[in-house]
Amino acid sequence: HLAGLAQDLLLMTSEEFAFFRVADAFTTGSSVMPQKRNLDFAEVTKAKAATIVGALQAMLGISRGNLTGYNRDTQWTKTALLDATREAALAPRIFARVLATLAVDDAHRATMLRQCRTGYLNAIDVADFLAADKSVPFRTAHGVVKAAVDAARIATPPIGALTSALINEALAAAGLAFFVIYNFWYAELKPRQSTALQKGARLPSFALENTVGETVSAEDLSAGPTFLLFYRGNWCPVCMAQVSEIVGHYQELKDLGVTVALVSPQPAHKTAKLAAKHGLGITFLIDQGNQVAKALGIEVKKGLPMGFGLFGYGEDTVMPTTILIGTEGQILHAEISENYRVRPHPAHLIEILKDSRAV
Repeated sequence: HLAGLAQDLLLMTSEEFAFFRVADAFTTGSSVMPQKRNLDFAEVTKAKAATIVGALQAMLGISRGNLTGYNRDTQWTKTALLDATREAALAPRIFARVLATLAVDDAHRATMLRQCRTGYLNAIDVADFLAADKSVPFRTAHGVVKAAVDAARIATPPIGALTSALINEALAAAGLAFFVIYNFWYAELKPRQSTALQKGARLPSFALENTVGETVSAEDLSAGPTFLLFYRGNWCPVCMAQVSEIVGHYQELKDLGVTVALVSPQPAHKTAKLAAKHGLGITFLIDQGNQVAKALGIEVKKGLPMGFGLFGYGEDTVMPTTILIGTEGQILHAEISENYRVRPHPAHLIEILKDSRAV
């Protein structure tokens, strides 16, 4: 143990580390280099440890293969034992005094703190946090943190510590990879029948919020004709493509007197960002807590792809659903996308509105 401690002292008191300083009383100078402070006690302790190990091997060798009872060759174990005791006796007392006088000043503390901020020492803490607090499988969390560390190392200039930005980028990449697999292998969602969205029925009573916090009721939306879309959120590229298609047909829908309302369970500030991007006269609404989706039977529990929760999205989402409402408030058409990569085109829905004489 003292040999190991001696090596630690030799390394950590060197100019390269400078974590602390051994008192001058326990150092010797150099015959050539005036600046040298040699920790002879530590170097000698390492050598004595090897000597004592040799003595131990001698005692074990002498005792090997002896017959039961007294054997005169065992007398020679005393020589090895006494030599080992004599060599080791002073070391504990010397080290006790060295450690008692070890100097750690503000400069040393600053050096140690600086070193602690490099080498990605918080990597395991981040992985544990993702697994324990964010329910990310540890195998995945390990890969995410490794990707973040690799990104930090190849950055220009290199980033010496993990940051939230690096973790978010790695999570997004992991989430995107998961999303691609999920997108192509699990695109077929379980068929969903909603008794609340039967053709000819009226929407059940509910309340949504717009981007400025005002309440929009089912009755407001039932004063048709209304084009109502439930989409999953800004994180979903297929949803964003569908929104863009609707924006592209918005003027035609407006000319036909159709109200266009887009609903998502995502946080209000994310919906506001999407609304600001597209502007126009489309009504963007927030389904707080996915309550309306639950009422309509289109909620998807824990449907958010892995990793996107750290960007502020809730773990529950919604089946992509398009609802057309007529002038008398009746449901003309409701389409729940079981394959969320396949969405009804706005031109097709406009034809349905025209055929039903709602416009």
